Amino acid sequence: MLLISGTLFIFRICNKWNKTVINMPVEKEQNINQTKRPNRLKTLIGWISSLILFAGFGYLVYLGIGWCEYTHFLDIEMIEVSGNSILSGGDLRKIAGIKPGVSLLKIDPHQIQNRLELEPYVDAAVVSREFPDRLKIMIKERIPVCYLNSGTLWLIDQNGIILPLPKERLKTNLPIITGFENDSARCRPGLVAPNPEMLKALNLVQTAALKTSALYAEISEIYAWRNGEFIIYTVHGGTPIYLGRGDLTKQLYILAMFQSIIKSKRDFADYQYLDLRWEKQIIARERKS
Repeated sequence: MLLISGTLFIFRICNKWNKTVINMPVEKEQNINQTKRPNRLKTLIGWISSLILFAGFGYLVYLGIGWCEYTHFLDIEMIEVSGNSILSGGDLRKIAGIKPGVSLLKIDPHQIQNRLELEPYVDAAVVSREFPDRLKIMIKERIPVCYLNSGTLWLIDQNGIILPLPKERLKTNLPIITGFENDSARCRPGLVAPNPEMLKALNLVQTAALKTSALYAEISEIYAWRNGEFIIYTVHGGTPIYLGRGDLTKQLYILAMFQSIIKSKRDFADYQYLDLRWEKQIIARERKS
């Protein structure tokens, strides 16, 4: 009897708890439905208002663009060019293909940049619009460091990029790399020099320019001779200086040291030739008076 009474008591409690649990969501759901209806209406009104405002703004922009085109308010009146020293502003405007009178809204700056960077002398370009009527072109030019004679005369920059001769003569005297006449057909403007020996000769020029300025001033020509060897010809006297196939940078330093030793009494023009192909020595033959 005790067991039956206890079971009935527990059953009554569970039944009462289930009724409470079941009834509560029904009451809450009714309250939530009553509050959701006005919230949905407010959201719908907000969306409609935003759509009307957006459409109105778009229409105003459309009217503004139409007015600018009608009055030519955004037509390009000036094209500014900066960063150039070899190419003229006229050359760059011609390459860009933009003429005054075109609307700023009708040009694509990225497309103009791509056109400019196809020019061998242009390393990088940035094109920007300055409203209402100005276009700016900023470039980084490739600067030549020496000439290259491969049967055709070229210029070459510090990265080994081959450049055509500019319209205007360069204001500085640059050394020339020779001995590559067989590579004429492989040389293309805007591309890297095709022969690794050209790049070795270029490295000689740049090392001399950066580390031994007095020696660099004496270099007139670097000739690719035989078996990877080079001959330097001097500005004064055209004295040939034979370099070996070893560490060319080390040989430049030795030659620069020799130049500093003799500078108070002699210069390279006093020698018939200099030979650095022997380890730790320079063979110098003086000119006959």
